[in-house]
Amino acid sequence: MNNNEHNLIGDINCDLSENNASVNALLNVSDVYGLKQLITEPTRITPSSSSLTDLIFTNQPDLVSFSGVSHVGISDHSLVYAFRKVSIPPASKGIKLVNYRRFKHFESVNFRANILKSTLGYSQGTF
Repeated sequence: MNNNEHNLIGDINCDLSENNASVNALLNVSDVYGLKQLITEPTRITPSSSSLTDLIFTNQPDLVSFSGVSHVGISDHSLVYAFRKVSIPPASKGIKLVNYRRFKHFESVNFRANILKSTLGYSQGTF
């Protein structure tokens, strides 16, 4: 079984608020691929009509904490969004040592001189 996550997001130009052959075909294809459509309210609203054409399909809706529509007013289409759940893997057992350098007292002249003195397996060149 394929566990890859698939999301289809965008202006699909198929108005799910209607009941017609195009809508039925889209819903049949989404069903075949195990995709669930998350947006339920109109995404394009005009004074005379509204439509649900900006859609978010996913095959793993349990990984989405919430989704919706935001009417921001910068386009004739509203913004659709989905917040995906993110999990951080548990820390591995044992202690992990992280090495780092402090550059608080870094002196670039001394650093350059040390690099020039060191061969590091390379022939000396200009820096």
